Amino acid sequence: MALLFGMNAKADRKIDSIQALIKNEKVDTSKIQLYRDLGVAYEILPDFYHALECYETAAALAEKYAVHRQTFLAYGSILNCCFYMGDYPRAMKTALKQLKLAQRLNDKGRVANANMLLGFIYLNQENPPKARYYFEKYFDYAKKNGNQGMLAHAYTAMANVYETEGKPQEALRYLSGALDIHKKLDAGSKDDAVKSTLASTYNNIASLYKTIGDYKQALEYSQLSIELGEKYPTNKFELSNYYILNGNLHTLIKNYDKAAVALGKGMALAKSITHKEDIKGAYQGYAELYAQKGDYKNAFEYYKKYAELKDTLLNDKNNKAMAEMNARFESAEKDKALIKKDAEISQRKTESKHQARLLWIFVLGFILVVVLAGFILRSYNQKRRANIEISKQKHIIEEKNKEVHDSITYAKRIQSAILPPEKLVKEMLPESFILYKPKDIVSGDFYFMEQINIRDSAGGAGSGNRLILFAAADCTGHGVPGAMVSVVGSTALHRALAEFGLTQPASILDKLTELVEQTFAKSENEVKDGMDISLCALDKENKKLHWSGAHNPLWVVKRHQASDIGHGKGRPEIIEIKGDKQPIGKFDARKPFTHHEIQLQQGDTIYIFTDGFADQFGGPQGKKYKYKQLQELLLSVNNLEMENQKSKLEEAFLKWKGNLEQVDDVLIIGIRV
Repeated sequence: MALLFGMNAKADRKIDSIQALIKNEKVDTSKIQLYRDLGVAYEILPDFYHALECYETAAALAEKYAVHRQTFLAYGSILNCCFYMGDYPRAMKTALKQLKLAQRLNDKGRVANANMLLGFIYLNQENPPKARYYFEKYFDYAKKNGNQGMLAHAYTAMANVYETEGKPQEALRYLSGALDIHKKLDAGSKDDAVKSTLASTYNNIASLYKTIGDYKQALEYSQLSIELGEKYPTNKFELSNYYILNGNLHTLIKNYDKAAVALGKGMALAKSITHKEDIKGAYQGYAELYAQKGDYKNAFEYYKKYAELKDTLLNDKNNKAMAEMNARFESAEKDKALIKKDAEISQRKTESKHQARLLWIFVLGFILVVVLAGFILRSYNQKRRANIEISKQKHIIEEKNKEVHDSITYAKRIQSAILPPEKLVKEMLPESFILYKPKDIVSGDFYFMEQINIRDSAGGAGSGNRLILFAAADCTGHGVPGAMVSVVGSTALHRALAEFGLTQPASILDKLTELVEQTFAKSENEVKDGMDISLCALDKENKKLHWSGAHNPLWVVKRHQASDIGHGKGRPEIIEIKGDKQPIGKFDARKPFTHHEIQLQQGDTIYIFTDGFADQFGGPQGKKYKYKQLQELLLSVNNLEMENQKSKLEEAFLKWKGNLEQVDDVLIIGIRV
């Protein structure tokens, strides 16, 4: 604390010195740097409100005299303050001004940096699609210019997007890319900023492993971030955060002594720099620690401190606005009093023959004011009552919306339970991927996978072998209605296999239609809902694929052997088998589904899918993606590993969609033989 006091005293002296220089400086352009220096001194205290005022004065002067370099520097300082204070509207306004200036000057590097800042602003406002849009622009610039530092920042930014979307594995993949670059930049470097960035990356990776539940890996990376942060303390805000995460991790593995030590260091450092967000995080960490230990009294005390500080942080901005409004009100009241006093003096100086008439005018005016005040008071009371009622209704609506959202979120858990887990899919089909992007919280698309042993029996897709059955289904509608139909369809599929012992896809689809119609026939109202589906039965040992489809097709990409190259067969080709033109569900011209059998070769790839990807609007003209373009995309990525194919497909979808809304659920399954 003595060190901090010395820093604050030094900052105070620096502020006085710079203010004296500004007062004596006659040239406006020379004041720009002085105001920026003054802002830095206020940040050291830390006093971000006064720092922001100084930076905005510097920016205004730089804009006025078109000193572009100083304008950009001032904008950057404003953005740092806004991020710390959580003032994202002002941050957005400044970042857009920065972007427009960079575009006007055709400064591509600063355009890229402005895009990065806009991405982080949208990310903090929980708008990942918008954030990704701006991060990708930054990513493109970094790749074109081969700037490794920028490329590492781009990887980190994209990791933040995936983490916000609840995709920790994807986020970890991008952070690993950032870490590789930071390690190369760190090798032989003596720059503390490089070391600090590496420490921050370690901490981000630790946080992701915590989310995944791999606490051992999380602690290893957390310890690395602390070791670097202590050795190169360029940013005390980050170091306090490192300690707090480390403490939380030790709590999770029940290493309570180490948790208390780490949280204590984080708390002390956060308090020394008055960093309220980290103080709040430390309080929360202590509450969880004591709760784990069974010390509920201390757990409750720390939780109270956490809740109080959380409320304080939320109310600080509102209190400041109320104080400003109150000051304006008091100033207006003083002005009214002075005006009234001047009027009285003027009235006394008026000739006596006008006094009676002025008195009557005053009385009449007073009566009018009283009457007007009565109307105003009545109007105010009516408006206040209306606002109270609106507030009540708003609260009711918010509660109902929360109940609906919670119910749908729980429905997602139920729907997820009917989908085969990723671990099981990889065990049955190691070379495979499933791209699954619901439009809403729950989805009308679902996928199915089951492995069965085939005994010698009629009607089977094979005999004496194991079959892997998998399907991609698109139910009527999306969201909650589609999800309800998906549960009906998935249940019926399991019944067709387990209860009726069917293995041939065409027979299964016939039985599936019967079961779905039986389910909906129980309703008093006529239900015409159903689904389109592509169903495969793969005999891996004999490399035979048995398939049948309702509307949806099957695509098989044939990989030609090396002996074929040179005979015009070097490029992979897609074989398409179309499904029957009838859905699963109620249909007047019903006929038995057609059975198809395909002999596969090593390296062939099977693709089944729903229509969401091809029907997505986007691109330069806002048109549908269409199946032809999807075929070309699959051919272009077919030589990649299956997980890489999935990433490329997802990137292409998001790039095509851009800022437009996703129109339908998306599901693509790829399997390499």
